[in-house]
Amino acid sequence: MRTRAPWVMVLAVGGSALMAACSSSASTAGNGARASSTTTGPPPHELRVEAADFKFTLPATVPSGVTDVVLHNQGDETHQLDIVRMAPGKTKADLLGAVAKLDPTGVATLLGGPNEVAPGKRGRVTIDLRPGNYFAICLIPGADGVPHILKGMMTPFTVTGSAEPRALPTADRTVSLREFAFAGLETFDGTGTMLIKNDGTLLHELDVERLNDGKTVTDLVRWSNSPVFAPAPPQPSTAFGGTTLLSPGQSVFIDFGSARPSAGHYVALCFFPAFDNRSHAAHGMTYDFTVP
Repeated sequence: MRTRAPWVMVLAVGGSALMAACSSSASTAGNGARASSTTTGPPPHELRVEAADFKFTLPATVPSGVTDVVLHNQGDETHQLDIVRMAPGKTKADLLGAVAKLDPTGVATLLGGPNEVAPGKRGRVTIDLRPGNYFAICLIPGADGVPHILKGMMTPFTVTGSAEPRALPTADRTVSLREFAFAGLETFDGTGTMLIKNDGTLLHELDVERLNDGKTVTDLVRWSNSPVFAPAPPQPSTAFGGTTLLSPGQSVFIDFGSARPSAGHYVALCFFPAFDNRSHAAHGMTYDFTVP
């Protein structure tokens, strides 16, 4: 996934396209108190999101609390889902402006979501949603190099209060994301339930990829920095799982399951761009492992 491209693209699009994308924006209401959660109790709510080329379909209103967010990709291109909680009074136009600056501080909080879900497949993460106004967005560039967010994959929804606490998953390991490294991935073999926390000061993601035969981590990092608004060269890897962008202080659970993945060379990376427009992976935010 070329995460660098979508977050730099609005700078290249120009004012007219930005205004067109914002033409249907509306003001959002304030967020409420953090949704309650517990280690025991009923299972999480489930939020089902359908992705197509190029739109999301999901309920307009969902309850707050611990939620399994499930993305089903019914399109022909790979999609992702980032759950974005808006700050009080901020609009769609504000969010796109923050995207252009690579910094949503004061505008929105990115809560993560299923990353790189192939056509016909599903991805799942668990998030604790608090009441407020949200957007579901996809930042992946299309086959033509145009980011999906500019093709319509930016859908609002509202999270309302819920009185019943829901149980959080039990994690086998906690993984910390920071500048520019992962901590806690030691001995990870592609199985188990992971709590992923952004302990850094910048946006971060965790994207796990299986490298294609003969390809290296360097090949994948180089591919991630492919130019914006141009068809990308063939991807040197296949997506395995992970979370989309998390704002500092945010966390998400991912269940990778108990079945050992297929043998191969895997790598966890963060593709978000640093302020020199090179990905965090290019700054060393990678961790590779082999499944025999």
